[in-house]
Amino acid sequence: MFKNIGKGQVHFENLRISETTDLCELKKIFSVEDKRTAVISLHGCGNLQPRILRLFVQLLPETSPVLLTLGCCYHKMTINENWIMSNTIRTTAKELANLPIGAFRLACQERMTKWTQLSVKEHEIHKKAFLNRAIVECIYERIGYKDYVDTRRVNRRLGSSYDEVLKNLLHRNKVGDSEVEEWSRIFYETIASYEPYFDYIEPYT
Repeated sequence: MFKNIGKGQVHFENLRISETTDLCELKKIFSVEDKRTAVISLHGCGNLQPRILRLFVQLLPETSPVLLTLGCCYHKMTINENWIMSNTIRTTAKELANLPIGAFRLACQERMTKWTQLSVKEHEIHKKAFLNRAIVECIYERIGYKDYVDTRRVNRRLGSSYDEVLKNLLHRNKVGDSEVEEWSRIFYETIASYEPYFDYIEPYT
């Protein structure tokens, strides 16, 4: 966030906004008498995007006339209020009222121009990485595991074969010997249950 405090002067403030943040206090920060503020968010991850929008609509347009925000990682949102839908879409396309996580993930994918520049080999590598990350997230959900290594770099380099992915998954999460069999069973069961849908990945990656 930056606040315009005078001609040629800009004051920056870093704010951490979560579900426990007091919006009244934030409104005081943004609503400065005889000054104007701008709300700027680049890569507002997950829940941050709807929270920023809620904050902005409560600010006075006279003091906070500008909102510049770019959301990302929609699939990490836990707020399920269809905030991204317009009133028109909600009433005319009710089947879109509850979008699945997969739909939000697709909203985070690359621009069309990026895909046209990829070679066939590069495209296949990306497709495999995309599939591996999806499988791993399903496994974590089935196991009920919350302490997993959650970084884009780690989850993008799991390996090319399923055996290699499983090996890296067990190693990076420091799975004990007593749990290896259970993780392995769930891993291959997950692949088997979703394999009929793997071909649908291609059009979207």
